Amino acid sequence: MNPASDGRLSAIARDLDLPETASESTYRYLLEDAGSRLRIRLRDGGNSIFCQLDTDRFIASLRSFPASRHGVFNQAIGRKTVTVLDATGGMGNDSLLLCGQGYRVTTLERNALLVVMMRDAFLHLGDSEWAGSNTAIMPTVIHDDARDWLRARKKPADCIYLDPMFPPKRKSSAAVNKDIRLLQELCGSDEDSTELLDVARTSNARRVVVKRPRHAEPLAPDYSDSFSGKLVRYDLYLQ
Repeated sequence: MNPASDGRLSAIARDLDLPETASESTYRYLLEDAGSRLRIRLRDGGNSIFCQLDTDRFIASLRSFPASRHGVFNQAIGRKTVTVLDATGGMGNDSLLLCGQGYRVTTLERNALLVVMMRDAFLHLGDSEWAGSNTAIMPTVIHDDARDWLRARKKPADCIYLDPMFPPKRKSSAAVNKDIRLLQELCGSDEDSTELLDVARTSNARRVVVKRPRHAEPLAPDYSDSFSGKLVRYDLYLQ
């Protein structure tokens, strides 16, 4: 991993105990400054995959704030929900969606590079003209293993949202989305997702929601309800 050596990224490198420079042949990931935002670069053979949280596109997609809450996603999150814990933050896209819908969001992520990227993106969003003209509260991003964090708290949120890595389909499919490929590289296959669900269900959150592909088995069979879209579904576990 090789953060580029300007002042801001040098400080990040020191915080993460990473080298500030590396040759082209030694790095796999690169945290770099892409102008106004941090992005992560994945070296894939002779090619590179660039991923960042696109807050500008998010702002452009919002016609009003808060965005309307409809569809299976919001049915699972719950009509009375105010606070949401995104326990598998990843690239931050679901936290961004929840923020845009007016929820108060706490985001947990155990990979340090993803945490740095999300914090930078949400800081940029919070300083934007859009945030200044709305009442949106930026997600709070915490670097921690969600299982440990949840075990230490009695009331983490009204709803805990889990989006573990999807299992592969039985048949080979088209090229994997670049964000998913990066997450697979950084985070692995989330083999502890069933344990995370067990820990979430022992908390005092009223709802636990798990995002799954439609072809996959639920993480636990005793869900209270399930809300299906065209490609994914949301399994709801009521406390």
